[in-house]
Amino acid sequence: MKKLTYGLILLGILAWNSCQKDPDEYLAENKSKIFMISAPTSVPADGKSTILITATLSPATADNRTVTFTTSKGTFADNDSVKLTTNAAITNGTLVASAYLRSSVDANDRVLVKVSAPRLDTTLVIKFVTALPDSIHSESTTVIASKNYNNQIPITTYLFRKVGKATTGQTASYRAIKADGTGIGSFIGISPTGSDATGVIKSTFVTRDSVYAGNIRIITSVLGTQKTLLDTVKLLIKP
Repeated sequence: MKKLTYGLILLGILAWNSCQKDPDEYLAENKSKIFMISAPTSVPADGKSTILITATLSPATADNRTVTFTTSKGTFADNDSVKLTTNAAITNGTLVASAYLRSSVDANDRVLVKVSAPRLDTTLVIKFVTALPDSIHSESTTVIASKNYNNQIPITTYLFRKVGKATTGQTASYRAIKADGTGIGSFIGISPTGSDATGVIKSTFVTRDSVYAGNIRIITSVLGTQKTLLDTVKLLIKP
């Protein structure tokens, strides 16, 4: 009878052991339940807007609460760095860690954000979408010139946003109109890469006319958040 009892106990122990899984194997198979990440899929590339990334850990990982966030672009608002390590806090019975990712001013369809906890990690793909300007302003250091075929008038256009800065690489179109409504001149020196990190686009207007004297309107057009934005620089060509 004792031998039978011992045999049953041994079989029970073996059966129990066979049901146990390696911790790493268990974590791999149940990662989506243990380690849940939530975040918006996009953020304006204006250098200021942020999105909240939240990591929720089940009690299975409660022994170690360290969570690390790492991004390929932008920075975390908490420490102005591409990497942030924080401790998860207990919220409604689960462990929660969060970080605010701040965009750069460069549009990017594939910003990789890695979220890591002990023996667990996952990677999110976030889009930094183009942040168009809300308004523009064009100006020139030259507003009066004598008539000359090769007059070169520098034009600087500034892109403004209510939040942050306009995304780099945005383009402008130009036209110059005489007092009678007809066109005049051409534009050179327009950067092929568009606006810079400060939201500036530069170009040069060349009169290409040695006869005309009078007013010229130089009109800049840039695509904005709600509509095409226009601004005008006035130039006087003296006889």
